[in-house]
Amino acid sequence: MHKEKRTNILTLFLFQAWIACFDAWDGNVMYSGGDDCRLTCCDLRVTPSSAPAASRSSAHDAGVTCLQSSAKRQHVLLSGSFDERLLEWDTRRLLRPVREARPGGGIWRIKENPTSSEDHLIALACTDGGFKVVGSGSLATVAHNGDHESLAYGVDWRCNEQDEQASYRLASCSFYDHLLTLWSLEKRLKLVHTEI
Repeated sequence: MHKEKRTNILTLFLFQAWIACFDAWDGNVMYSGGDDCRLTCCDLRVTPSSAPAASRSSAHDAGVTCLQSSAKRQHVLLSGSFDERLLEWDTRRLLRPVREARPGGGIWRIKENPTSSEDHLIALACTDGGFKVVGSGSLATVAHNGDHESLAYGVDWRCNEQDEQASYRLASCSFYDHLLTLWSLEKRLKLVHTEI
């Protein structure tokens, strides 16, 4: 069995930590969010004792539960929270978000569409608000799947760049009703089919 070696231990939160992610463009930078409403950015090249956090923001009014560093748009980070707000950040200046949306429901997962070259869509699991798809330019909701009758906790896109079909495929799961649902979204942004 291979034993992992710890290289750094960072204490960044006053309460529980919820999420951590690396910057999609720079593997030396990581972001984290916690129950203390903080979004924190760390440069891992800097030792924790000299500068524990590059920047920190408390723009959310509740715990920061999910983060997505955009692999398509450099310097873009999305954060979601129990405060039901989706915030878009310019990672070069994390003092305040550049855009905000309220899709409804505490946001538990954010997933950027990895295959869409033109639509730039983002899927959200919004706990009691169902599953939403928003456009990355305006963060406006362009599709909603409310088929689940429980907390919306997980969502992902089918990753197939060679897929010539006229629709995107998504999978979503919910908590108390134990459902995994596969659904399609027409590339013209319309929910077209749900399989349970």
